[in-house]
Amino acid sequence: MITRHIPALLLALSPIWVSASVYAEEVTQVDPVTAIDEKMTTKQSEIDAISSEYEAEGAKLQQLKNEQARLQREGEELNAKRNRAKSALDKQYGRLLDDPDTDLVSFQKRYQETWSAVKQNQAEKLENNQTMTESEMRLSQIKQKQARLSNE
Repeated sequence: MITRHIPALLLALSPIWVSASVYAEEVTQVDPVTAIDEKMTTKQSEIDAISSEYEAEGAKLQQLKNEQARLQREGEELNAKRNRAKSALDKQYGRLLDDPDTDLVSFQKRYQETWSAVKQNQAEKLENNQTMTESEMRLSQIKQKQARLSNE
């Protein structure tokens, strides 16, 4: 008995299901022009974001290059100071042969300070160089991403 009622029930409910599915199809249909316009707006905002990121990374790289040039000049000055301190210390060692009471401590200390400054400068240049390399790689990746977005 129940088996006869099920097909009848399904037959009676089918207009409701059909109208619901038709209504769902009508709702999901979107104007193609609007969809394309939204996609274009989204793509343009992505391109703008990548462009601003590229400019920011380029400015950071330029700042790192300026810092590298400053460190290079400072390194040359520190090497000159170290060489002068070394010459002064050598002279004091020469005087030590003539006069055993000659004080070398202040000359040694100055030489050690200049040597330490040179080493610090070298470490800063190395760190800056590594940061520049990372920035250049990041800039290259952004440029590739920008080209991909422009081609889409």
